[in-house]
Amino acid sequence: MLEDLELFGKSPIDKWKEVILNASPTLVGLELERLLDEICAIELFLESKSIDSQELRSFICGLSEQDKDKLSHLKQSLAIESMGKILGNYE
Repeated sequence: MLEDLELFGKSPIDKWKEVILNASPTLVGLELERLLDEICAIELFLESKSIDSQELRSFICGLSEQDKDKLSHLKQSLAIESMGKILGNYE
């Protein structure tokens, strides 16, 4: 599983943080902007479904352990994808 995956002795999240801090500021900026765009699109989608931020917070707080594991897996997958975009120079 991804939680057991280590990249050069680090978890995907830790390696992503290292990449963010050490890669080209231009490339990191592009990736952070892409992530913000994705967050904004998700917020617009939730708003279109009449789901407000309080409902989202309640949903997050009420996640089961199984769902928290899924969330962790998704977060690590996103970190790997994000690193790929930065290190691949957005080609």
